[in-house]
Amino acid sequence: MNQFFVLCFFVLLIFGLGDGVWIPIAQGDEFMGAWLLNDGGKVMKDFSGQDRHGEITLGPDAKWINGPYGKPRSALFLDDQSFCRVKDPGGIFDTPEGITVGCWTIISGLPDCCSGIPRKMDSADAGGWVLHPSAEGGGWKLHFWAHAGGWVGTGAADILPMSAPNPGKWTPKDWVHTAATYDGSVVRVFVNGVKKGEKKGEVNEIDPGDGALGWSHDVFKRRHQGAISETFIYDEAMSEAEIKAKVKNGLGETLAVRSRGKLPTAWGILKKRY
Repeated sequence: MNQFFVLCFFVLLIFGLGDGVWIPIAQGDEFMGAWLLNDGGKVMKDFSGQDRHGEITLGPDAKWINGPYGKPRSALFLDDQSFCRVKDPGGIFDTPEGITVGCWTIISGLPDCCSGIPRKMDSADAGGWVLHPSAEGGGWKLHFWAHAGGWVGTGAADILPMSAPNPGKWTPKDWVHTAATYDGSVVRVFVNGVKKGEKKGEVNEIDPGDGALGWSHDVFKRRHQGAISETFIYDEAMSEAEIKAKVKNGLGETLAVRSRGKLPTAWGILKKRY
């Protein structure tokens, strides 16, 4: 009898009360933000369901281009005056126990030595973290740094070539997926879904700092010449297999599958509780 009432309640909850209802979902294991960069406007739209939208400042030569999966207007070409910002009121991006950050990018130049895609910091000494491509050996190398009782970080073993400065010459092969994780003890960096570096540090929680999220033009005005698409932040350290799946399937498909999975997750919780 109890199961019958629970079933009726669940059906009413889903189909009778609309989209604005509360459904019990497990806490943690969540996207903190997911910006596909596929809407072609000046809003940095968050597709994670968290509504953490930001602003895009477009320079005179910025434009929307084909993304890493070939879809038109699904990536942003950044000129020297373009950048993106997402504010962090009240620490909404705090991930003390771990983090995964990922972003598709094309890099044609790092004139100020390095950039953040994204970074979360408002000074070099105020906490935060940064997914940090840096110029090296005529190309660039991926780094990640997190402030956890002091800066901990590592870089990829491989140096990658710069792409042509003219976006008209880019092909899908120019796109590189960059990602990094920190689990409270070990920093790992991934290029195209493959682990390329790791370093163990002291076991500490991440000090998130108070800075906004930013892509290009960081607190030191360092520019990112190239393009960005499909950036996400996750509140746990993903496995290499999980990151590879996102590289293969795309962030949009990952979010769609996750959304479809929330219904059986909620039903499972209800059955367990009642």
